[in-house]
Amino acid sequence: MSRRAKDAMDPIDGWVVIAAYQLGRKMRGVVEQVLDAGYPVVVVDNGSTDETSDEAVLGGAVVLRVQHCDPEAALLNGIDFARKRGAPYVYTFILDGHELPERKERSVPQGAHTAPLFA
Repeated sequence: MSRRAKDAMDPIDGWVVIAAYQLGRKMRGVVEQVLDAGYPVVVVDNGSTDETSDEAVLGGAVVLRVQHCDPEAALLNGIDFARKRGAPYVYTFILDGHELPERKERSVPQGAHTAPLFA
């Protein structure tokens, strides 16, 4: 596990769980964006045959590998992992290589704790 991933293991607000399939080189940038936003991230590689897992590790994620299955089933593995490590909240994404999430701005009440929103 990388130092960056270890630094992110303290769940402040929650964990991001990504079920990923065939993201390849794009995976590293996604992981780095989530970690830079302050969230620990676990990537569940859903049977990819490309470099998705390796790129997720290089980006600083904890990576779980599963045989290709329904994306929601893959997410359950990551949710279980995060909850066992004390995550009070888990934010989930399914990325299948077609589209990546883009950061979006949102309105929040003044003084409220803000967190980035990915969509």
